[in-house]
Amino acid sequence: MAEERRLGLASEKPTSRSRVVARDEADGGQTIIVVKRDAETDRMSDAEILAKADKYLRNRRHLRAVDDAE
Repeated sequence: MAEERRLGLASEKPTSRSRVVARDEADGGQTIIVVKRDAETDRMSDAEILAKADKYLRNRRHLRAVDDAE
């Protein structure tokens, strides 16, 4: 399973306006997510942020794959 880790940028600068979360993929690649810091994202774990991003990307791929002939 992919290893999750925080790059530490947000924790080193708690006044930062963004949070960076990264995941090493099984194929050797890396997924890097940058989110705006707010009350919601500060409460979310890295795993929750990555899961939300994965869901968003799946939905975007689905929208492009669906042929809307209207």
